Amino acid sequence: MIKRIIAYTDGSCYPPPNGMMRIGIVLVENDKIIREISEELGEKGTNNTAEYRA
Repeated sequence: MIKRIIAYTDGSCYPPPNGMMRIGIVLVENDKIIREISEELGEKGTNNTAEYRA
């Protein structure tokens, strides 16, 4: 059986445009969620920087 793992990622900052950055990651293996990660990065930046880090 072939293993298929998909990573869904997102990043944000609040308040924009230079707020506290946060990221979210969900790992899915064969249509089943195997890991969820949600973290505040502890520094300010743009939503684009947060997206890149996620």
